[in-house]
Amino acid sequence: MPEAPSPLDAQVSRRRVLAYGGAGVLAAAGVSGGLVEWARREAARGSVPAAPAAATAVPTSTPARSPEDDEPWPPPPIGLSTTVPTNFVFVVAPGVPDDEERLARQSATLATEYFRERTGYYLTNRPRIHLNMARTSGPLGEADGRDITLLIGNRSWPRLSRVDKVAVVCHEVFHLFQVALGEGATSPILWLIEGAAEYASQMAVIESGMRTKTEFESFALRAVSASPQPPLAIAGRSPNATEYALGALAAGQLVGDRGVPPLSAYYRRMATDSSPLQAFEAAFGETRTAFEARFEAWRTQRGIPAR
Repeated sequence: MPEAPSPLDAQVSRRRVLAYGGAGVLAAAGVSGGLVEWARREAARGSVPAAPAAATAVPTSTPARSPEDDEPWPPPPIGLSTTVPTNFVFVVAPGVPDDEERLARQSATLATEYFRERTGYYLTNRPRIHLNMARTSGPLGEADGRDITLLIGNRSWPRLSRVDKVAVVCHEVFHLFQVALGEGATSPILWLIEGAAEYASQMAVIESGMRTKTEFESFALRAVSASPQPPLAIAGRSPNATEYALGALAAGQLVGDRGVPPLSAYYRRMATDSSPLQAFEAAFGETRTAFEARFEAWRTQRGIPAR
């Protein structure tokens, strides 16, 4: 019997974006992911092989080319456009199942369309999404200034639900938006880097009909209640599953019913305002100190301990 269409299939179809050309996730296994790296990886991807010596036989086939073979080096930084849709370059490792590649492509399209609606921009200059089958533990996804790596070979990946895999992709795509919106400016607020990405990814799946906001908040509250976290002002120094949940709850409290747009405004202001504190107050309507005090009072009222 064929599998029934999922909410993701319905959402993608509804937006007419089925023409396809690293990570935090609030999942049953916990929240995991990589911190944003704001600079290009220093290591080259590999050297160009030297021309082969004269051979006695002519190859009967042309070696497979990577999508990266036609990319300029060094690649241009990610930019923003109000009109030109994002064109991801997928670099798929051998052994990646077809259904995982298909889900990654659908999720990336869903993420860019959702964030286009909420931020006003698409990403430009062909950001890459690497699907990696290396057997690892730890982060499910990673993002730097222009690349995403989805660790499909992670031992926890098969245990994720379809919705949680979508959220991993959305989380990492939002990291690229953070870099592009801020024009490379780094937020000094560690809990907000991952908390904003986790909150934005959850809003993407919630507003696509794959999860309810109550479900998201209930899981996050259980996670931070089971494993006490430090006060918000110093959270994020040692990222772990429940600190991502804490950051996501804080981001939700920070923006209230306004959703993702204030987060976008904050990163845009990071590129122009004279100080991060001014950017925070201008985007969210309160100082960082006032908000962190408000959040501590909120979680104390709910019996969520801080260590």
